[in-house]
Order: sequence, then structure tokens, then C-alpha cells
Amino acid sequence: MRTQGPLLLAAATALLFQTAPVSAQAAPAKPAAPGAQPSKEQVEEAAFQMRVLVGAMNSDKIEAPIKDALFECLYQNNFAKISEAISKVIAQNPDKIAKRSPDQVLGVMAGVCGYRPKVPAAGATPAPAAPAKPVPATPAKPGAKPQGR
Repeated sequence: MRTQGPLLLAAATALLFQTAPVSAQAAPAKPAAPGAQPSKEQVEEAAFQMRVLVGAMNSDKIEAPIKDALFECLYQNNFAKISEAISKVIAQNPDKIAKRSPDQVLGVMAGVCGYRPKVPAAGATPAPAAPAKPVPATPAKPGAKPQGR
């Protein structure tokens, strides 16, 4: 899995601020009817989502708070419930989220699992950048005319 870094993940999860974590969603998942099987498309989507989850947990580029949220979510919920929540968010935002983009699916997964990126306060200013080193002046050649304005 190729990751674009925490900035892309933060942007994707910012989209999901209105989405409640899986365990806190109001409508519980409907129990499957006896003998009802998921469709082939549902199984393929869940398999892709599981590959994204495993890849994120094994990646050294994913921050620990994200991994913690994913692990806690997986521990408290069955993966079918998590997958349904991911698919629901993607279906509600088809123009913003590609269901086969690992980075975007990871962002949605983190969001439905309750991860919220730390956003700087509205009045907070970023730390000042270190001053640039001055460029050393090039010594003039002997006999050269001064360049003035």
C-alpha cells in the first residue's frame, strides 16, 4: 500500500467530522437474515478494506494515534460492521471518495473508527520559520567598477 503521508489522511478525515464512530452510530446494523450471504461485491469491498487496514497497521508511515483508533475499533466491532460503515460513507460521497483508493479508504476507515486529526486552533499562528542564512557576498575582482544603483 502506498501512503501519501499524514496530510492526506488528515484531509480525508476532516471530511468525516460529521460521521460518528462506528460504535457510537445511532442505528445498529441489522442482523443478517438466517442463511443470507453478502454479495460478491460486498465481499470484494470488504477484502480491499481489510488489505488497507493490514497495510496501515504494518506501515511505519502511519502515526500511532491512527493505528490505535483502528485497533480499538476492530477490537470492539466485527469487521462486517466497520465495512458497512465505510461503504455507507463512500456511497454518500461518491464525488469526493474513490472506493479503490487506499489512502482515501484509510481516511474514511479512521474517521468511522473515531479518529479525529488534531487541527490547530483558529487563532493559533504557526511557529515562525528559522531565518534563512544570508547569502555570502561575492568578493569583487580587483579593478572592477562598483555596481551601484
